[in-house]
Amino acid sequence: MTNSPSVKIKKGDFVVLKPCAAADPLQTFKQVGNTIQLEGMCVDSGGAVGGPPPDGPYPVHMWQCAQQWAGAQSWKYDPASKSITETRSH
Repeated sequence: MTNSPSVKIKKGDFVVLKPCAAADPLQTFKQVGNTIQLEGMCVDSGGAVGGPPPDGPYPVHMWQCAQQWAGAQSWKYDPASKSITETRSH
C-alpha cells in the first residue's frame, strides 16, 4: 500500500505490494498483537460470501480494526522469511 501526505487511507482500500520508500514513516506498517496496522486501520482479508465490495470477499484491504473481525485481521509474521500469513483457515 502506498501512502502520501495527500492521500488518506480509507476503509476498503486494497493493499498492493510494490517497492516503497522504507524510510518514509507514511509507508510504515506496524504489528500490534496479531494485527498489522497503518494509520489506525488494519490489514483485513475478510468479507461476506457473495457480496460486492466493500462488503464482499476481495483482495487484502484496509479496514477498521475491530474484535468482531479478528479472524480476518489476524496475521503471523515469520522473521526468517520476512513473510506474513493469515492465522485462520478458509
